[in-house]
Amino acid sequence: RLCNFEPVPPCVKAWREALLETFDAEQVFASPEFLDLTPLALRELLEGETLREDALRLWAAFLDWARARDVGAVASPPALSPRSPRPAEGDLDVAGPAPRKLFGK
Repeated sequence: RLCNFEPVPPCVKAWREALLETFDAEQVFASPEFLDLTPLALRELLEGETLREDALRLWAAFLDWARARDVGAVASPPALSPRSPRPAEGDLDVAGPAPRKLFGK
């Protein structure tokens, strides 16, 4: 099982059909409310064929939606652990055995 979606109530299908009868795909994608849709609402909208007619526009809309949902999720990049300092030339034998050659003898 890849997904655990709840069963969709019948009123949701009616909502999708009414929305797609009233607005074309470009109007839906251009709406600021599109960016606020939940993943389940977006999944239900995709059941309507009109949104899938222009695959390139659909892809761009999904990228916009994903970016809008990710805003503020990571305020700053995760901190990387500091690297250990590189040993000085004379300390090479202290750092351990020399690395094995991957190719050749």
